Amino acid sequence: MLVDRKTLDDCLYNEINRISLNSKKKKKILKELEDEYGMPVSVSSDIITLRKELSFYNEYELFLVLSKLNKKMISVFYTDKEIKGYSSQHYEVEKAGFPIKFKVVQVADDQWIGTTSFKFLMELRNSQLINYNENTQRTLNHKIKNGVEKFFISLNHIAVKEIREAITNRRYIPDTITLNMQEDDEKLDYSYNRRTCELVIKDATALDIIDGYHRYIAFGQIYDLDNEADYPVEIRITNFSESKANQFIYQADQKTKMKRSDSNSFNQYDPGNQIADRLNSDPQFNLSGEIKKNGGKIDYGSFAAAVNVVYFNNKNVDKKEVITASKNIKEGINNLTEEYDEYIDRQWTTREILIIVYCIKNNYTSPDIIEKISHMGNDFRLPMTNGKYNIGIIKILKEV
Repeated sequence: MLVDRKTLDDCLYNEINRISLNSKKKKKILKELEDEYGMPVSVSSDIITLRKELSFYNEYELFLVLSKLNKKMISVFYTDKEIKGYSSQHYEVEKAGFPIKFKVVQVADDQWIGTTSFKFLMELRNSQLINYNENTQRTLNHKIKNGVEKFFISLNHIAVKEIREAITNRRYIPDTITLNMQEDDEKLDYSYNRRTCELVIKDATALDIIDGYHRYIAFGQIYDLDNEADYPVEIRITNFSESKANQFIYQADQKTKMKRSDSNSFNQYDPGNQIADRLNSDPQFNLSGEIKKNGGKIDYGSFAAAVNVVYFNNKNVDKKEVITASKNIKEGINNLTEEYDEYIDRQWTTREILIIVYCIKNNYTSPDIIEKISHMGNDFRLPMTNGKYNIGIIKILKEV
């Protein structure tokens, strides 16, 4: 694709809303998709009525629908190779089917845990066997456009992007996807063999995804670009009623949440964290061991956030840049603490951490750093977004 998947989804939402009240137009599109590509009406109608979130569908399915809604937009989103391939492709649903088998250990009468791969989950997705049940998920966003009321799944696109990048860079730690076999599904037929630890789902209407939705969407975006991509996944299979599934979601959501800046401090691939760790373990650094998450002279999360915005503009960097920045910060803080030794004995404020890192990056002398701190004033506000300093802070620091 030529653009981010979210951009395609947003375009399709607009195109679908444009015909939302035109039943004749919608029937014509459904018939053309079935006649020309063999796309089942059950699938295409779910898309153009927004019965399911667009993120549930692969790029090929959305290509077909967009080709009927606004053919001119195809070249904006898809490469020439994709357009040629998708235009000549016939819609097929045959990658996965019943029986579905999982290697799992039974935790309770209605709950199993084990492993699978996201490639297998994508095969289930492409076979329309994974469902988003709005009765057993978090609250939907409500929108009214052109007089039509719609409910949309609340999707954190930043979280999806971060998961996708972690998987692509092979640094993602496998986490759990939970699929629920609906207790009241009349088609449901399954068995579990304790000896072989195999759960066999012989038939079901669909499996509801009740936890791990953002991971699932990230998997799909990677898989749509490369059908050979794969990654290990923890899988939890449940056989809950809707009420128990809701209680499970409530329980999972009661986890003790950290501030975003504290959470970021655990990311070992974050350049600010890497520099904090390097300085902490360097005996030649005057505040070695004092950059801590709790009780140190320098707060770990605030320091890492300051380094990221001042040195790296909140972007990923290579190891060489991390090493260079570490040396620069070490020299600057050593000079400051040797000339103003009170900064060795007391805890730094968040305001001081940011100003000192900024001044070191811009080659201020130690007396100039102290003067800059006094000019900023104690009421100076520190704008942060998702635990990171807003890039606008650089302009503020420069002007004061």
